[in-house]
Amino acid sequence: MRQSDLAKMLGISRSAVANWESGDGSHPSLENLSKIAIATDCGVDWLATGRGAPTDEILALRDIDIVHTPDERTLLALYRKSLPGARRLILQILERHVALEP
Repeated sequence: MRQSDLAKMLGISRSAVANWESGDGSHPSLENLSKIAIATDCGVDWLATGRGAPTDEILALRDIDIVHTPDERTLLALYRKSLPGARRLILQILERHVALEP
């Protein structure tokens, strides 16, 4: 995976990823470490310390909702309160909108 690909997945700059890899003392936040674990199918403990097996924790991480912004938190909370029919409609709107983006 290229630095730019990982940076895009995490919503950060490529240079931030490069700094983590350079060993200059900067490290990803716990939130970014969790995102990296999901993106790479590796456990957080293994990424942070090298201990354990690379995939020990990844299944548990996939069940955790990582909310990045207040808008996402609001959207998720409202979606969870919605009736099943409304949920389907919300998903259809979002899927059509994303499909239209270049």
